[in-house]
Order: sequence, then C-alpha cells, then structure tokens
Amino acid sequence: MRGILYSWMSQASKIIFTSDEVSFVQNLVFYIERAYRTPDFGMWECGTRYNDGTLFSSIGMVKAALEAINGFNLYGSKGTVGSVIYVDIDAHNRNRTTFETLLPRESNSKNVDASLIPTVLYPCFATHDENLCKRTMEKCMRKLKGKYGFKRFQIYLLYRGFLRDGRFTVLEDEKSRLYQHGETKLFDGVECQWPMFFIYLIIDGIFAGNADQVRIYSELLEPLLVVRDDQTIVPQYYFLPEEYIFHERCQPSSQPMLPSTMVSEGLFLWGQSLYIICCLLRNCFATYFYLYKHIF
Repeated sequence: MRGILYSWMSQASKIIFTSDEVSFVQNLVFYIERAYRTPDFGMWECGTRYNDGTLFSSIGMVKAALEAINGFNLYGSKGTVGSVIYVDIDAHNRNRTTFETLLPRESNSKNVDASLIPTVLYPCFATHDENLCKRTMEKCMRKLKGKYGFKRFQIYLLYRGFLRDGRFTVLEDEKSRLYQHGETKLFDGVECQWPMFFIYLIIDGIFAGNADQVRIYSELLEPLLVVRDDQTIVPQYYFLPEEYIFHERCQPSSQPMLPSTMVSEGLFLWGQSLYIICCLLRNCFATYFYLYKHIF
C-alpha cells in the first residue's frame, strides 16, 4: 500500500496541492481509526437493517491502511512536517488487538468469510502472525472453497454453520431489498462461487515463492476464464441454473455451474484488474516494490 502511495506522489501530475487537502486526509485517518468499534456492512455491503455488525475483515483492512499511511508525506520530497500524516498508535493497537483476537472468525454471526482472504494475504497482509494467517486460510479453504471459486461466507446459527448466500442465485428475488424470515433456507446448497479468490491465491504464491501453489490455482482458474472477442474475461461468479438445483441438492457438487457472462455483458472490474496484476507478476513485468506492502 505504501509503495502505491509513493508511486502516486512521484507522478508528474500531483494529487495533493493544498493544506486543506492534507487536513482532509488526516481527518479521514482519524475517522477510520475507530473501526474497531464502528459497525459497518463490510466488503460485501450486506447485513441486517440495523447495521450493528463488527466485521473483522474491515478492521484488518483499516489496520493495514493505518500502517501504510503513518508518517507518509503527502507532498513527497517537497513536503514539510505539516504535510505528514500521523496515526494514533493506541487506536492502531486497538484495531490490531480486536482483529487478531477473534480470527479466524469474521464476526459474531459469520463463522468465516472470503473477505478474510484479501485481508490476511495480498493486498492487506493485515497480520504478521504466520500461524494465525495459516489457520484463517485453512478455515476459508475448508468451509468455502469449491470447484468454481470460493463461496462468500458462512453464517453461524443455532451452533451450526450454514452458507445460505442468495446473492446472484436464480432463486433470489432481485426486487426485494431484504430477505423475509426463513427465506435464506432457499439458498442452502446452491450458493454462487467467485473465481477471483483463486487469483488472490496465485498472487500469494508468487509473493511467497511457492511455485506449486501458483501452478495449482492457475490450473483451477484457467478453465473458468471466458474468452470474448479474443479477450480473456474473469467472470464475477458462477451460478447454478434452475433446472440443476434439485439434482445438486440431492448430490452436492455434481452439477455444472455457468459463468456470470451468460447473464451479464458487463465486465467485473475487480476480478479483471486482479487478473491483470496476476499476469504481470507471473510474467515478471510488474515492479514488485509498488505491491509489496508487507516489507514496510
């Protein structure tokens, strides 16, 4: 993250010009420092209407952001002490303690969430505890990994874990803003899978120098990519067609899933940009300095 900030500051076209803009950025830092006690909807922007959830992936991302920007001079080499951004060390420590205490859980209601993958791996590298990172990834693999990618999350209800994520499934009512009582049971066993998380694991393998990990997840990702007009496209998700749902529930993981490009013409820019970064790193075209947040 700090490498990316440095690359921005070294551009000919500057981003920050005035002291008011410096104060604005500093106030943003003061705002996110309270993430450890501020409810939010997390990476997926979903939750209860009361917005009372504390998500540890959000706290981990804030922790990483605070570490990246602390002591950073927004004017670059031409700056003074007045353009340096400061982080309250106590606030950072509270975020770190809260984040690492309850990993590998995502929240009180979510047993595990795929959003923890980019939190503990690239681009956040939010924990320096290798054992904690390993436990988190093992749990994500065990609970969420599928043939077509990772499912988004697993909720925790009555001492049991359920996936029941209806987002983009054919059974979801797109006109309804909120699920009705008991409606999530409809989605049990037919959740969509997101292939972009394979890309995160490829990038992690490149950073770690783990050639086997890069090869394994590259082989898993390759058949999931879609070629359109000679361009390689990363589907946002893979979904189960309605006619396959009954057979899938009778025999899990037995039915083929279809890419989101079958129902949507638009590009999923999040996954597409990750794929470009992955290709650049894999072919040694990228400058690692701007991506290696964990060396700072």
